[in-house]
Amino acid sequence: MTLIGLTLLGLTLMACGLGSSGSSSTDAQHMVRALDADVPLAQVLQGCEEISDMNTRGDCLSAGVSSHEKGALSDCEAIEDTRWRSECIFRLAESTRKEDLPQAIALCGATDYDRQCWGHLIRDEAGDRVQLSPVEQAEFAHRLTQSLPREESLELYWEEWAIARFRADLLVQREDCGGLEEPRACVQGLRRARKRLEAELGSENRCEAYRTGRAELVLSDGRVVLNSGVPGGPELVTLCAQQPG
Repeated sequence: MTLIGLTLLGLTLMACGLGSSGSSSTDAQHMVRALDADVPLAQVLQGCEEISDMNTRGDCLSAGVSSHEKGALSDCEAIEDTRWRSECIFRLAESTRKEDLPQAIALCGATDYDRQCWGHLIRDEAGDRVQLSPVEQAEFAHRLTQSLPREESLELYWEEWAIARFRADLLVQREDCGGLEEPRACVQGLRRARKRLEAELGSENRCEAYRTGRAELVLSDGRVVLNSGVPGGPELVTLCAQQPG
């Protein structure tokens, strides 16, 4: 579960359109305050809780949590709605990660979406190490994932690392896992990354990248190769020969 919904601009327009009299005017004020990062989060959330309409109250809580990068756990715990209380703690965990990773992990455990929250921490930590090889970060990856009560965390770490490498147009191949004492999780993580990228890119986009020399996805021999200028494997070459160019 992530903080989703209306953009801040959309929420501002909604606030302006709530009306100018009675409770609608008050609700609009709460919505506007929710977008103001200078208003203490505790005050924002207290105001949102006063909104009677459930959907508008949820939008207000979402906007308030989203617009405040830092907050206190006590602020989140004061939210009566269990969904948005968890969302608030989720957001707090993400913003705490760089300064205090163990605390962020503990915060995730206090949400109703602990698996998703831990997944975000894994994704962001792996993304921070996109320039490192598996061997260079193996100890950290093992220590991090061992601290998480989520199954297959190590595989997810390598999956997210491979995806981040792709975003940065850097080479990823199964041989990178060979220097690890236990390469299975790394290899499996790369396979999972391949499946995600296949679904995301689609054959037309993969072939366009292949033809123009941009980052490409090579599917042959169980490998994931993501790099500019790397020749396509037989499967990709055959696939793209069937696509109009």
